[in-house]
Amino acid sequence: MRPATTIRHHPAAAPNAAGVVVRAPETRRPADDFSREHQLHDFRKASGLCFRCGDKYSKEHKCKQPAQLLTIQVGDFGECLSDDVCHALELLQEPDEEQACCVLSVQALAGTEEVNTMRLRALVRNKVMLILIDSSSTGSFVNSAFVQYAQLPVQDAKKISVGLADGSRIYSTTAVPNSLGGAKEQLSLTT
Repeated sequence: MRPATTIRHHPAAAPNAAGVVVRAPETRRPADDFSREHQLHDFRKASGLCFRCGDKYSKEHKCKQPAQLLTIQVGDFGECLSDDVCHALELLQEPDEEQACCVLSVQALAGTEEVNTMRLRALVRNKVMLILIDSSSTGSFVNSAFVQYAQLPVQDAKKISVGLADGSRIYSTTAVPNSLGGAKEQLSLTT
């Protein structure tokens, strides 16, 4: 007599009429694009080739053609949009809100000293001015009240957007010509 054997259930195995477990042949899933990319990357790495273009790689190597990206514009209902329709939609869209090109820190607004700031006194046209040198701000700004008080010359300038620490914006359309040690610069006015 044969010893009793336990048959473990396997999803691809099913007993036939004689009670013998027959396994279905394993089906291999086709490799997706992601695994193909990994295989190509591994092959090129092992062969000493450039990952992007496949040419021989060296430290001075530059790909002859930049990588191309394919984009497909899709509408609200899943339909593909033609180039003409995309261009027309771009013309109809409102322009994005202007990005602030300059930023003033909290310390610059409050006039307080912190780790990244220095407060200096300067004499400008025989008027004492407190200068806050702030490495967190991206530009040089002067208060319009001081400009009037010191009677500094003012020029019209291109409108710039200044982002404040509280998230709001102010705009400057005037500048004060400045020369410090032979370097000429314009200071934007703030209110």
